[in-house]
Amino acid sequence: MMTRAAQWGGWSIRGPESRPGRAEIVETGLPLGPLESARIPVARSGRGVKWHVLAAQKWARCSFAAEIEHGDQVALLDLEDVCQRCGRLLVDELPAAAAAYYRVVLYVVRARRWVAGLAAAAPTMTWLALSHWRANSPFSRDAAWRDAVDQLSGLDAAQLRTTASRVWQELAEQAERALATGVEVAGAAGIAAYAAHARTRLDQDREIAEQSRRISAIAADGVVLPYNVWMLASTAWEQAVAAGADEEATRAAMLTAVEHRYRNRPVRDVSLLPDPATTTGTGYRSPADWAAAEFAHLRATTVTHWADRLDSSLRDTELAARDDQERLLLITPWPPLQERDAEIAYLIQYPHLLRFSADPSRLHRLPGPRPWPMDPRTEKRTAVPAAVLRVPGAAARHAVTAAAQTGHHVHIADDVAPELDTPACAEAARELARTVAFYLDGDADDDPSQTPSPEVAQRRRDLRRTALPGIPHRSMDGDKPITPRELARSWSLGAFAWIPDEPPPPPGVIPLDSTTMPQELGTLDGLARLADHPLRHDRPVLATVETGRFPHTRIIDLTAPLTAVTADGIHLAPHEDDIVTVPPHRIVAVRMPHR
Repeated sequence: MMTRAAQWGGWSIRGPESRPGRAEIVETGLPLGPLESARIPVARSGRGVKWHVLAAQKWARCSFAAEIEHGDQVALLDLEDVCQRCGRLLVDELPAAAAAYYRVVLYVVRARRWVAGLAAAAPTMTWLALSHWRANSPFSRDAAWRDAVDQLSGLDAAQLRTTASRVWQELAEQAERALATGVEVAGAAGIAAYAAHARTRLDQDREIAEQSRRISAIAADGVVLPYNVWMLASTAWEQAVAAGADEEATRAAMLTAVEHRYRNRPVRDVSLLPDPATTTGTGYRSPADWAAAEFAHLRATTVTHWADRLDSSLRDTELAARDDQERLLLITPWPPLQERDAEIAYLIQYPHLLRFSADPSRLHRLPGPRPWPMDPRTEKRTAVPAAVLRVPGAAARHAVTAAAQTGHHVHIADDVAPELDTPACAEAARELARTVAFYLDGDADDDPSQTPSPEVAQRRRDLRRTALPGIPHRSMDGDKPITPRELARSWSLGAFAWIPDEPPPPPGVIPLDSTTMPQELGTLDGLARLADHPLRHDRPVLATVETGRFPHTRIIDLTAPLTAVTADGIHLAPHEDDIVTVPPHRIVAVRMPHR
């Protein structure tokens, strides 16, 4: 059975299924290079047939290999049936040059598999499926690919870079051609969008709702709530219109959908039939036959009336769209990946001006359902992926009306969208995103200085005194200096917060790394050492930062993976496609959420 990740092309270079064999590497056009001679320390446990990697760090091994002291050196390309968890350790146990090249090979092999899957799916592509494939595209992660290529080392590194870049570019071009085919197969989104909008405009119509309830009640269809006959008929109409059917065919599709459910249903409540009756009582074998004929006539006339209303709504929608102007549309969550998002999935074809992470606590400002609940694991609100698109006005209005069914929050900018690919358009997109964004890259560019604002400085002092204790200097077991493992364990459990400019530990305290860890744990270098320690297990951090554009700033808590710590600040990834850099003067504190 195909998993959803496999169906849509989801992938990870560290997954056990990512391990290619010798033949597959050769098929990509890459040379074997340093992998030809790479060997891995492995062993088998008991009677098992799977190989287990004997990682240099015993804490990183799987449970089956934890106590094995000696094993065999086996060629990497000859390894088969590796333990699922140990398969993730292969890269880390290779020599530096081989490990760097193996990462590049994994990227290329997985991208090649992804392109092959995309090409096979293109002839039957839908907009929702296309959204999934684009969301999982390996070519949207260019920064990670470039970083992997730059890490290549050795005498033949330059040649390997040239070959890998050429193969990657060829795969990217194949992917573009397959995506273009998918767009053509998915069809013109215009008529489908107009049909969806025309239908959504009538979903809350009282007359239609009453007619739908009446048909349902006559057949006693529904124990607690009446069956939504309107939804059944209007869905058939929308699908027929989107497929290019004419007026007669769309009405036939509506009636077929309703009759399929009610043709053989007996009448349970005669009092709800039309009064006066639309058919005579003669020529029927029984009152039940007459009631069934009366009910069938009611269904036919009601469906015809609904079709007239839908056709009129469609004409109004198309007329309004003729002289439509482009608008900026803020939408979250994004991209559309759920089955319920199929109605608005066509929006992926329009220009994406900005991808960012929205703060659920601020989504009450937008139309749509209630904001996301609190995350019980962290007791903090986690980010929601969002985007600003440049779309036709009709598509923007359709997204607003469809939000109630799709569960999205949407907002249309008041002004007409500026010209595409201009500074004014980019700035308008950022202004729209700031209404709900957690943090946007570049917000600190207008800060008057690189020193903490009074609010940040005061918040740091408050945290040191009260809520969040500073870095511990003594062991929990007594007066002994704290050991590196105890310090890392305290960090991983959220026992203390890293606060910039934390006072240095007193003389004699054992640092986290006795050879490279600076004494000033309150520096960015100190945070990097804490965050890189294996006991953190790559869990997200809870960062308290100042967000917004000066002077309209505020202090927020953001739960997100910490991808890097550099001289520029901390790099957070609220979502995979959104990595933000918070400069040092805007950081209040960083800690691990309580487990």
